[in-house]
Amino acid sequence: MSADTRIVVLAKAPVAGLVKTRLAPRLGAEGAARLHAELVHRTLRTALDAAVGPVELCAAPSHQHPFFAACEREHNIALSGQGEGDLGDRMARAIERVTRSGTRVVLLGADCPVLDAAYLRGAVQALDRCDVVLGPAEDGGYVLVAARRLAAAQRDQSGRRH
Repeated sequence: MSADTRIVVLAKAPVAGLVKTRLAPRLGAEGAARLHAELVHRTLRTALDAAVGPVELCAAPSHQHPFFAACEREHNIALSGQGEGDLGDRMARAIERVTRSGTRVVLLGADCPVLDAAYLRGAVQALDRCDVVLGPAEDGGYVLVAARRLAAAQRDQSGRRH
């Protein structure tokens, strides 16, 4: 395991009605929350199996939720809070916090069950050649963001970062 790379998993607390809401019509709000909890555990196991560095669970809305404390104990991982703002703000804050000390970061969500340890190792290896690595998703988004540092953001007149 390398100390110069940290995997940070961003996750929300599995609260019925607040997570996986698009699946709630089929699974029910409680079922969607249970699925989300299982996906968080699976992502943490995958991150640990990759063995590329320490794993951190970056929690929302509060890292003090009992689910996160249980994850911290079960998986022997670090726990932090995401803080305020939209997803971009929270991701940028996590990247900046980790990379400020010279540590590379691989940032993951908890909702890509096909992500495996080999894919994470490949992203870390790509950081040897690139400043930023994006793992594309079939829906046009991405499954991971890996970075050596956070580039300075530009803000438009409304204050939004771009």
